Amino acid sequence: RESLTKELERCYSPDLSKLPRRGRTGQGSAPRIIVSDSPPGEPEWRLVFRIKDGALNAEPRHPEYSPPRYRRLRQEARKRRPSQVLNRLRSGAAVSPVYFPAARSGYVQMQNVLWQLLIGALGRGYFDQVSLGKISGVAADFLEFVAGMDPARTSQIPEEIVDRLEKKLLHGHLRLLATGDAAKKIEFSPEGLEEYWPVDAAATSVVELAPLLLYLRHRAARRDLVFIDEPEAHLHPTNQLVLADVLLDVSLHISGLIVGTHSEFFATGISNGLLRRRSEGVESLPPVTLYELNPAQTTGGFEARQIDIDDHSGFDISQFSDVADAALDEAETLFENAQRRKA
Repeated sequence: RESLTKELERCYSPDLSKLPRRGRTGQGSAPRIIVSDSPPGEPEWRLVFRIKDGALNAEPRHPEYSPPRYRRLRQEARKRRPSQVLNRLRSGAAVSPVYFPAARSGYVQMQNVLWQLLIGALGRGYFDQVSLGKISGVAADFLEFVAGMDPARTSQIPEEIVDRLEKKLLHGHLRLLATGDAAKKIEFSPEGLEEYWPVDAAATSVVELAPLLLYLRHRAARRDLVFIDEPEAHLHPTNQLVLADVLLDVSLHISGLIVGTHSEFFATGISNGLLRRRSEGVESLPPVTLYELNPAQTTGGFEARQIDIDDHSGFDISQFSDVADAALDEAETLFENAQRRKA
């Protein structure tokens, strides 16, 4: 129970007492996590994770799925490092999650101080010993994710998509170099120059986009499910529109793309990108589902409202437009007050 709780807190950091309880968790029964789904027209599937006698057991329940031999897996796990076991599990998964945290530019800018210490220690097993008291789980996972990129590897994303992102947003060339001892070095060359600079000397917008571009160039795979928190961070509104359009194309080459944004420009870019493709007769349109999060009056959290997407007018997020309208109304009132004082 304690091991399961710590792992949940490391990954999700909620107040676990507020999570809905599924099944008995009292005296005499093991705590459980139940993951299930009922896809339209398909049989329901369920995966139950249970801690029993100090071991983590998984019980898949699906009419067409036979459980793997977890006893053999546990025996193998005792002989391997945790990271090796995790890689074996990931290689057989239906999807592979990829997370870009909101603080990614800060990690990149600190690479000379932080990454050379932590990424360089990857080969010596540092991340197997990482704990909440040393570095947060999100930061450690992100650093290990970047450290695992291979400069010699080519991703499954078409090169023209990566080139468009690089030319229109970075206005230069980004490269990843292996420096030995599992460490990596990211360098950037602006347009018109033949020399490369450390990426932490480049503009913040370049640093913000660097992990995403390197992932698209060296690591992206068809089964990836990508989460990006605030993709518009540190980007000019014009560049937010470009990024939104590029990500629509990226979503067609991976299992899925989930983004959280606070920007009306980025949301408008998604809407315009869909309308542009429809008007041009593009056949392979990315399916987009849109949710607006609003404060919940009863629970103190947030409630999600699905927003309709019209084929001819796109979509509009009310909370963004309400803020813009309120700001314009305030500007008009202030202008009128200033004119009265002059009179």
